[in-house]
Amino acid sequence: MALTNWADRLGRRRTTVLGSGLMIASGIIFALASNYWVLLFAAVFGVISPSGNEIGPFRAVEEGMLAPLSATQNMSDIFAWHIVAGTLGASLDRASVISRHFYAGMYALIGLVKLAVALKLSDASEAKARRPERQQETEPMLPLEDASSESKVPWIVTARSIVCIFVPELSAPTRSIIWKLCLLFAVDSFASGMVAFTLVNLYLHSRFQAPISLLASLLVVPLIFSAASSLFASRISKRLGLLPTMALTHLPSAVLLGLLPMAPTLEIACLLLILRAALSTMDQGPRTVFLAQVVLPEERTKVMGVVNTAGIRPRQVLG
Repeated sequence: MALTNWADRLGRRRTTVLGSGLMIASGIIFALASNYWVLLFAAVFGVISPSGNEIGPFRAVEEGMLAPLSATQNMSDIFAWHIVAGTLGASLDRASVISRHFYAGMYALIGLVKLAVALKLSDASEAKARRPERQQETEPMLPLEDASSESKVPWIVTARSIVCIFVPELSAPTRSIIWKLCLLFAVDSFASGMVAFTLVNLYLHSRFQAPISLLASLLVVPLIFSAASSLFASRISKRLGLLPTMALTHLPSAVLLGLLPMAPTLEIACLLLILRAALSTMDQGPRTVFLAQVVLPEERTKVMGVVNTAGIRPRQVLG
């Protein structure tokens, strides 16, 4: 919340460089250290996700960069490829079986590559400074002396300063939209978070005696279908619209998940899971485009950060 709130002022490139540096540091710590508290500290500040999904502020910063650089008619395609790239990367990650130390070293190396790319970003990736509005002659040039007595209380001033670090200042129309969307995404994430992949693995193994090799394949195959479906979502949104695409793809995925306990065979259960994974991510691209279009350009990064925070969940194969 703090980084996305101040990313445009600090600089989107600097924020991305900061994230890359945290990746490098946490990767090195995971490769060398073994103390639990040290690893926990590195995981939190290095934004190491237990699910392989982006749960930190840097996805919001990337989306804030992409939106103004994309033409309106091509925005859905660009965000779709952005999702595809991340999903395919996660599938390659889950397909590999390597040691923890080598894994952490690769994480640090990828952070180094990301750092080099971030340093090469142009000024077009930064937020454009707004021209200050002309002050009306009827407004006072200096603050009034009879200000509220609350502003003179030190602890109230300190509390407000701390809150301002994490809570972004948004316009009234944006606030009206964002709270409704956050409530919707939070409820959806809460429901999906209860269906962790480990529980689904346990269910398939206990009911159908599913072999470990098959369960391992379910880590990768649905992600590949999910990446392909994201590209179709872009075409569908151009024909039907953003909101209908979000509803018509996400609701059937929930129905497929509800049908999982009724599957009579292991093959049908796996088919339901794959179809569920393919449909459940098709709303991500249209959702991002919708947010980018309904809020002010200077508020996009802040809004993306708020929405991602409200919708944080362990996006496993089902999420």
